[in-house]
Amino acid sequence: MKSKISVILVILVIVILGAGVYLFMSLQTANEKIQTLENEKAALQAKIDKGLAYAEVFDVLMWSGWKASGLTLRFQFDNDVDALVDLESRIKSLNDTELEKYQKEIKKMGDDTSVVKAMDYLLGAIEKSLK
Repeated sequence: MKSKISVILVILVIVILGAGVYLFMSLQTANEKIQTLENEKAALQAKIDKGLAYAEVFDVLMWSGWKASGLTLRFQFDNDVDALVDLESRIKSLNDTELEKYQKEIKKMGDDTSVVKAMDYLLGAIEKSLK
């Protein structure tokens, strides 16, 4: 009788240990999946942040046009000079040499062609950053 109880206890211990190992392995797998998802989330958030930064530059670039059209303005500036100063600061923070080139053209020439080139580039950068 004692040997039967001992055998049953040994079997129960083996089953419990097996279940513990299985649960531990499942937990490890779940943690790895969670870490992968967190990494993907961080990468996606970085893309969204970059796209938003380009969108804000676009919005500031278009500020005087939005104001002249009577649209609701996202950013408030006292005049075009303040908007250009903010635009320059935002472009520098992006560290985008192509965009900096367009900003210098706008500052130097002040013509619509430079603005349209910058707008086209910004829209492409927004699209690229969100892919």
